[in-house]
Amino acid sequence: MKKQNVFLVALAALCASAANAASLDVSLPKGSAELSFDAVGKPSALRIRGTTSAVEGGLTGASGKLTGKFSADLATLDTGLRMRNEHMTKKYLETERFPRSELVILGIKKLPAGPIAAGDYDFEGELSLHGVKKPVRGLVHVTRATASEALFEASFEVSLVDYGIATPSFAGITVANQVTINVKGKTALKTL
Repeated sequence: MKKQNVFLVALAALCASAANAASLDVSLPKGSAELSFDAVGKPSALRIRGTTSAVEGGLTGASGKLTGKFSADLATLDTGLRMRNEHMTKKYLETERFPRSELVILGIKKLPAGPIAAGDYDFEGELSLHGVKKPVRGLVHVTRATASEALFEASFEVSLVDYGIATPSFAGITVANQVTINVKGKTALKTL
């Protein structure tokens, strides 16, 4: 009887370990996320925000260690002004040559083993923008998580100069070099 109990305890521990090591698929269903950028114009402190919902990608891996990639269609960025959109996409982002931006997630720190939980997590990755790939670090804030979905907000900063993007300027207003990138949305979670 004792041997059988020891066996059952060992089997339960093995099953729990296997469940924690299960692969996880984190995807962005079409239209479920919005990418935005926030830039400040000088000298007027004008705030410029552009947004797009043309974001796709996902993460995979064992719980506790997720990697993956996300991409955005830069030609669809909208600042609310048609002329500014044209200048931004054609002159500065050069979307005819560089239509997409891609963020490769190399790791998310302090991600718990098991189900994704609400909390703040640092991430490291590589951003490809305007034909240049550079390392980035940022923060992802998971606001709610269930077995099938998670709500999140992620942000990181980029230097336009680092990516070979000319400093945007129009009518005496110049955009600051540092731009904040934000992504907000709802992921679909699936244990594989």
